[in-house]
Amino acid sequence: MWNRPDPLGDGWNSYGYCLGNPILFIDPSGLVHEISQEAWEAGWASAENGQFNEMAAAAFEINSFGMPAFDAYVNDVDYGSQFFINQVNNWDLSSNLYSKTEDLSLRISGAPFQSIVFGMKTGEWGHNYFGGNDALRHQIGSFLNAEAYGKLNAFLVTSGNEALGFIVHDIPRLPSRIMGKSQWAFEWQDFRNNWQGIQKAGQ
Repeated sequence: MWNRPDPLGDGWNSYGYCLGNPILFIDPSGLVHEISQEAWEAGWASAENGQFNEMAAAAFEINSFGMPAFDAYVNDVDYGSQFFINQVNNWDLSSNLYSKTEDLSLRISGAPFQSIVFGMKTGEWGHNYFGGNDALRHQIGSFLNAEAYGKLNAFLVTSGNEALGFIVHDIPRLPSRIMGKSQWAFEWQDFRNNWQGIQKAGQ
């Protein structure tokens, strides 16, 4: 029922429990949601070694329904934010420099440095699963970084990443950017989306 308190204790039930779409999805207990047939097919289409790809199924729903779908997974007792954090941690960085940075992080303890590597991973991981939606990608990535390493580290890492994008990608192509012939890597709305994701952490 939609007129009863949510079992999770976060107030009155809302459409977040069913990915913002009570027509297509159900959640009898209020604690888990049942994925759509399309998401199920996406998970099997990306199966690895005969095993259902939960991340591919989740990405399909999140790309289809946005942050309400991501929130539903985070609030789902079978997933939670740790499911996505594990997905990022298991992501193999493609860049040789990034990989060396990750190797170095194994020798250096401390959340700030590990948060940087985690930020690198969320960048690649996010582009892979949510590349078509910049706002979604930034909000999810910054949220996960804040959940894993704290809001301050997440703010420093995400802000540094946006500044680095300007230095590395925009400055060498400045005439092209100014004339509108190519897209800016640095965008103020990315800061806003990062901040929104960070603020969601710990709620």
